[in-house]
Amino acid sequence: MIKKNVYLLFIIVLLMCSAQEITSKALSFNSINDITKYGLQHNAQVKTSYYKWESTKELPKKLSGLSDPTIGVRLNGAPAKHSDSSVDQKRYLLKQSFPFWGELSHKKTLGESKETIAHIDYLLTQNKIRVSIESLVYKLLLNDEL
Repeated sequence: MIKKNVYLLFIIVLLMCSAQEITSKALSFNSINDITKYGLQHNAQVKTSYYKWESTKELPKKLSGLSDPTIGVRLNGAPAKHSDSSVDQKRYLLKQSFPFWGELSHKKTLGESKETIAHIDYLLTQNKIRVSIESLVYKLLLNDEL
């Protein structure tokens, strides 16, 4: 029993010695640009607006791939009622597409405008965070000088 406790204690000490440091490190920056760059890279609002913008980039491609509605006439051959009949099952199909003057023809431009709006929202969020970080840094520097 004592031998098992010694082994268990040895394993625990070994794990504690091999574990990485959990303590936090102090960050040091050389300029305000470094601080704002770090803040923008690690801000959740900026990341969210960037991913929204990235997701809307695919929207015009998908919306432009929609096809116009078609009118079709299909004439199928007579169905065979028993296996002895060798009736050829031919299908005749006549299709005609027509222009649709509703929202379908404008979906690509609508998707492009949504992408532009998402990009502008991303830039506005980025600028808002940049201004708040820089004003905070200047306030801290002025406070240290006083």
